[in-house]
Order: sequence, then structure tokens, then C-alpha cells
Amino acid sequence: VSIIAKAALHNCHEDVKLPTSVYLRILSVLLLIVVCAPAQEKVPFSCNAEDLAAAGMSCSDEYPCPVYLELSGVSFSGKKLALAGNLHGASATLYSVLLLSDDGGTTWKEPTARISGAALDQVQFLDATHGWAAGETQVPLARDPFFLITSDGGASWRQKPITEEGGAGVIQKFWFDTVEHGEVIIDA
Repeated sequence: VSIIAKAALHNCHEDVKLPTSVYLRILSVLLLIVVCAPAQEKVPFSCNAEDLAAAGMSCSDEYPCPVYLELSGVSFSGKKLALAGNLHGASATLYSVLLLSDDGGTTWKEPTARISGAALDQVQFLDATHGWAAGETQVPLARDPFFLITSDGGASWRQKPITEEGGAGVIQKFWFDTVEHGEVIIDA
């Protein structure tokens, strides 16, 4: 796979000049495919009538609703891997999902409870101890952006809203260069 990745990036570089961030995203996706594909992990999910109704979905045993796992962010520090995303139906987000591996992707766990009606879009581990995941409430509309923050290697996470009063918006991009300094771009 690494030969294919190098060839794909090499050809892409000759045809179009892309920003470094695009190359990093391509490499992140390839890493995600290489690491997660052999693991064949499943993310358990069971329908909750209350959450399905809040998302405007009506499902039954006769007509089940498909639910998809969408992974939108990946970060790694040494053998620690973090994946951020959501579970969603065809038209609505059901829950946020954060997956963590301490052994290079061999085993996975969900270190924090799923947040109903929310999505996680990005994740960053600065080192093996400090990490952030960015998300927002999706139901009924994107609003109330927040961070999930860990300072113990992902054993526990706390939610911190971006603003005290809430409101419309999503975190477009964030990055931390130290534990106490980072930048965030919000689309409100």
C-alpha cells in the first residue's frame, strides 16, 4: 500500500500543486485504510426510538433504517491512534463517535460516551497524553461547537463549549502547537 500511496502522491504532485494540508489529509486517509482495514472492528449500535425520532427517522423491524459510520478525522502519536466521526442515517446525524487505540490499531475502544445528535469532525493528539476532538451538535442544524479534551492519554475526556452562549457554527479547522496554545477557525 505504501508504494501505491507514494505513486499516487507523486503523480498528484506533478499534475496539480496542492497545499501541504491536502497532502497530510491524503496520507491520513491512507494511514486509516492501512491500519483499520486488517482490524475488521465493528462499532456496536442499537436503535433508540427516542434518538431516531429526534433525528426524524422512522424505522421498524420490517423496514430498518441503515446506519453508517463516518470517520472524518485521524490523529496519531507513537502507537496511539484516534479516530473521530459519527453514526448517521441517510438524512440525519445520530451520535458522535471517538475511537482510540493504544497499540497501533490492533485493538480499539470508545473512551467517551457518544453524544446524541452531534458529530466529531477532527481530532489531534499533540503527544501521547494531550488530545482534542472538535465537534458540534448537528440536530436539527449545526450549532454549539465544542471540544472534547483529554490530558491523561484518552482515559477520560471532558466537553468544553467554544462559547458560553452557544449558537450556530462549526469548527472548520483547529491545531495546537503546545498544550496551552492553539488556534481555531469557526464558520458561524
